[in-house]
Amino acid sequence: MSALLEIEQLEVGFGSRTAAVRGTSLTVERGETHCLVGESGCGKSVTALAVMNLLARGGYRRAKRMSFQGEDLLKLNDRGMARLRGNAMAMIFQEPMTSLNPAYTVGSQMTEVLRRHKGTSQRVATDRAADLLARVGITAPGLRLGQRPHSIAGTAEFEGAAALQVFGLEDHGGAGQRIQGARAQHRGHAGVRGNARRRRQHVVNTGQG
Repeated sequence: MSALLEIEQLEVGFGSRTAAVRGTSLTVERGETHCLVGESGCGKSVTALAVMNLLARGGYRRAKRMSFQGEDLLKLNDRGMARLRGNAMAMIFQEPMTSLNPAYTVGSQMTEVLRRHKGTSQRVATDRAADLLARVGITAPGLRLGQRPHSIAGTAEFEGAAALQVFGLEDHGGAGQRIQGARAQHRGHAGVRGNARRRRQHVVNTGQG
Protein backbone atom coordinates (compact mmCIF):
# COMPACT_ATOMS: atom_id res chain seq x y z
CA MET A 1 0.00 0.00 0.00
CA SER A 2 1.36 3.42 -0.95
CA ALA A 3 1.94 6.19 1.57
CA LEU A 4 -0.81 8.72 2.19
CA LEU A 5 1.31 11.62 0.92
CA GLU A 6 4.56 11.48 -1.03
CA ILE A 7 6.52 14.56 -2.09
CA GLU A 8 9.85 14.46 -3.88
CA GLN A 9 11.96 17.54 -4.69
CA LEU A 10 9.19 20.13 -4.33
CA GLU A 11 9.95 23.63 -5.52
CA VAL A 12 7.61 26.56 -4.99
CA GLY A 13 8.17 30.10 -6.20
CA PHE A 14 6.45 33.40 -6.84
CA GLY A 15 7.48 35.33 -9.90
CA SER A 16 10.93 34.85 -11.37
CA ARG A 17 13.04 35.73 -8.32
CA THR A 18 11.32 34.44 -5.17
CA ALA A 19 11.98 30.80 -4.30
CA ALA A 20 9.80 29.96 -1.29
CA VAL A 21 10.55 26.21 -1.17
CA ARG A 22 13.54 24.45 -2.68
CA GLY A 23 13.98 20.69 -2.92
CA THR A 24 11.63 19.56 -0.15
CA SER A 25 10.90 15.84 0.09
CA LEU A 26 8.74 14.03 2.63
CA THR A 27 6.55 11.00 3.09
CA VAL A 28 3.50 10.80 5.37
CA GLU A 29 2.12 7.36 6.17
CA ARG A 30 -1.51 6.71 7.01
CA GLY A 31 -2.25 7.52 10.64
CA GLU A 32 1.04 9.38 11.02
CA THR A 33 1.50 12.93 12.28
CA HIS A 34 4.26 14.71 10.39
CA CYS A 35 5.58 18.02 11.72
CA LEU A 36 7.31 20.70 9.64
CA VAL A 37 9.38 22.92 11.93
CA GLY A 38 11.15 26.13 11.02
CA GLU A 39 11.36 29.88 11.35
CA SER A 40 8.61 32.21 10.12
CA GLY A 41 8.77 32.55 6.38
CA CYS A 42 10.74 29.35 5.78
CA GLY A 43 7.98 27.78 3.66
CA LYS A 44 5.94 25.56 6.00
CA SER A 45 2.54 26.95 5.06
CA VAL A 46 3.54 27.37 1.43
CA THR A 47 4.41 23.67 1.29
CA ALA A 48 0.91 22.76 2.51
CA LEU A 49 -0.70 25.23 0.12
CA ALA A 50 1.30 23.77 -2.75
CA VAL A 51 0.06 20.27 -1.93
CA MET A 52 -3.54 21.52 -2.02
CA ASN A 53 -2.86 23.69 -5.10
CA LEU A 54 -4.01 26.83 -3.28
CA LEU A 55 -1.02 29.04 -4.03
CA ALA A 56 -1.63 32.74 -4.53
CA ARG A 57 -1.79 34.14 -8.04
CA GLY A 58 1.65 34.14 -9.61
CA GLY A 59 2.81 31.17 -7.56
CA TYR A 60 4.04 27.96 -9.15
CA ARG A 61 4.96 24.47 -7.94
CA ARG A 62 7.21 21.83 -9.43
CA ALA A 63 8.13 18.39 -8.14
CA LYS A 64 9.51 15.08 -9.33
CA ARG A 65 6.62 13.45 -7.50
CA MET A 66 3.59 14.62 -5.53
CA SER A 67 0.96 11.99 -4.81
CA PHE A 68 -1.90 11.68 -2.34
CA GLN A 69 -3.49 8.27 -1.72
CA GLY A 70 -1.63 7.09 -4.80
CA GLU A 71 -3.10 9.81 -7.02
CA ASP A 72 -0.77 12.16 -8.90
CA LEU A 73 -1.61 15.66 -7.66
CA LEU A 74 0.43 17.30 -10.40
CA LYS A 75 -1.90 15.90 -13.06
CA LEU A 76 -5.19 16.87 -11.43
CA ASN A 77 -7.17 19.78 -12.86
CA ASP A 78 -9.17 22.25 -10.73
CA ARG A 79 -12.19 19.94 -10.59
CA GLY A 80 -10.04 17.03 -9.48
CA MET A 81 -8.46 19.06 -6.69
CA ALA A 82 -11.86 20.37 -5.58
CA ARG A 83 -12.97 16.75 -5.22
CA LEU A 84 -10.16 16.14 -2.70
CA ARG A 85 -10.27 19.40 -0.74
CA GLY A 86 -12.63 19.18 2.23
CA ASN A 87 -13.23 15.52 1.48
CA ALA A 88 -9.83 13.85 1.81
CA MET A 89 -7.53 16.75 2.74
CA ALA A 90 -7.94 20.03 4.58
CA MET A 91 -5.87 22.79 6.13
CA ILE A 92 -6.53 24.48 9.48
CA PHE A 93 -5.28 28.00 8.96
CA GLN A 94 -3.47 29.99 11.62
CA GLU A 95 -6.02 32.83 11.46
CA PRO A 96 -9.43 31.14 11.76
CA MET A 97 -11.47 34.15 10.74
CA THR A 98 -9.83 34.13 7.32
CA SER A 99 -11.07 30.61 6.64
CA LEU A 100 -14.72 31.32 7.46
CA ASN A 101 -16.72 33.48 5.04
CA PRO A 102 -18.26 36.37 7.05
CA ALA A 103 -21.22 36.59 4.67
CA TYR A 104 -22.56 33.12 5.52
CA THR A 105 -23.54 31.37 8.72
CA VAL A 106 -21.25 28.82 10.31
CA GLY A 107 -23.87 26.15 9.70
CA SER A 108 -24.25 26.84 5.99
CA GLN A 109 -20.48 26.56 5.49
CA MET A 110 -20.18 23.34 7.49
CA THR A 111 -23.16 21.60 5.91
CA GLU A 112 -21.96 22.51 2.42
CA VAL A 113 -18.97 20.21 2.89
CA LEU A 114 -21.09 17.16 3.63
CA ARG A 115 -23.77 17.94 1.06
CA ARG A 116 -21.19 18.43 -1.66
CA HIS A 117 -18.83 15.55 -0.92
CA LYS A 118 -21.09 13.00 0.80
CA GLY A 119 -24.47 13.73 -0.81
CA THR A 120 -26.28 13.94 2.54
CA SER A 121 -29.54 15.78 3.11
CA GLN A 122 -29.61 19.21 4.75
CA ARG A 123 -31.14 17.77 7.92
CA VAL A 124 -28.53 15.04 8.30
CA ALA A 125 -25.71 17.47 7.53
CA THR A 126 -27.02 19.95 10.11
CA ASP A 127 -27.24 17.26 12.80
CA ARG A 128 -23.67 16.13 12.10
CA ALA A 129 -22.42 19.72 12.10
CA ALA A 130 -23.98 20.37 15.52
CA ASP A 131 -22.50 17.12 16.85
CA LEU A 132 -19.02 18.03 15.66
CA LEU A 133 -19.16 21.52 17.17
CA ALA A 134 -20.14 19.91 20.47
CA ARG A 135 -17.24 17.45 20.19
CA VAL A 136 -14.71 20.28 19.94
CA GLY A 137 -16.17 21.94 23.04
CA ILE A 138 -18.43 24.64 21.61
CA THR A 139 -21.46 25.28 23.82
CA ALA A 140 -24.96 25.63 22.36
CA PRO A 141 -23.89 24.19 18.99
CA GLY A 142 -27.36 24.50 17.48
CA LEU A 143 -27.34 28.23 18.18
CA ARG A 144 -23.80 28.62 16.83
CA LEU A 145 -24.77 27.06 13.51
CA GLY A 146 -27.18 29.93 12.88
CA GLN A 147 -24.61 32.61 13.67
CA ARG A 148 -22.13 34.28 11.38
CA PRO A 149 -18.42 33.85 12.15
CA HIS A 150 -17.97 37.32 13.67
CA SER A 151 -20.57 36.45 16.31
CA ILE A 152 -18.42 33.63 17.65
CA ALA A 153 -15.73 35.30 19.71
CA GLY A 154 -12.51 34.09 21.26
CA THR A 155 -11.50 30.45 21.10
CA ALA A 156 -14.76 29.45 19.46
CA GLU A 157 -13.45 31.10 16.29
CA PHE A 158 -10.52 28.72 16.18
CA GLU A 159 -12.52 25.67 17.15
CA GLY A 160 -15.25 26.49 14.63
CA ALA A 161 -12.66 26.77 11.89
CA ALA A 162 -10.97 23.56 13.01
CA ALA A 163 -14.28 21.73 13.02
CA LEU A 164 -15.08 23.08 9.57
CA GLN A 165 -11.75 21.92 8.15
CA VAL A 166 -11.96 18.35 9.53
CA PHE A 167 -15.69 17.99 8.89
CA GLY A 168 -15.34 16.13 5.64
CA LEU A 169 -12.47 13.95 6.83
CA GLU A 170 -14.24 11.78 9.41
CA ASP A 171 -14.34 8.76 7.13
CA HIS A 172 -10.63 8.93 6.33
CA GLY A 173 -9.25 8.18 9.79
CA GLY A 174 -7.46 10.52 12.18
CA ALA A 175 -10.47 12.77 12.71
CA GLY A 176 -10.41 11.96 16.43
CA GLN A 177 -6.81 13.09 16.74
CA ARG A 178 -7.57 16.26 14.78
CA ILE A 179 -10.49 17.08 17.08
CA GLN A 180 -8.42 16.38 20.19
CA GLY A 181 -5.67 18.54 18.73
CA ALA A 182 -8.12 21.38 18.24
CA ARG A 183 -9.29 21.07 21.84
CA ALA A 184 -5.70 20.97 23.10
CA GLN A 185 -4.80 24.09 21.15
CA HIS A 186 -7.98 25.75 22.47
CA ARG A 187 -6.85 25.02 26.02
CA GLY A 188 -3.37 26.33 25.21
CA HIS A 189 -4.75 29.54 23.73
CA ALA A 190 -7.06 30.00 26.71
CA GLY A 191 -4.16 29.51 29.11
CA VAL A 192 -2.04 32.09 27.32
CA ARG A 193 -4.85 34.62 27.36
CA GLY A 194 -5.59 33.88 31.01
CA ASN A 195 -1.95 34.44 31.98
CA ALA A 196 -1.89 37.67 29.99
CA ARG A 197 -5.01 38.93 31.77
CA ARG A 198 -3.54 38.05 35.14
CA ARG A 199 -0.33 39.89 34.29
CA ARG A 200 -2.27 42.97 33.22
CA GLN A 201 -4.35 42.81 36.41
CA HIS A 202 -1.14 42.52 38.46
CA VAL A 203 0.25 45.64 36.79
CA VAL A 204 -2.96 47.55 37.55
CA ASN A 205 -3.09 46.42 41.18
CA THR A 206 0.57 47.09 41.98
CA GLY A 207 1.12 50.11 39.78
CA GLN A 208 3.95 48.41 37.90
CA GLY A 209 4.66 49.23 34.28
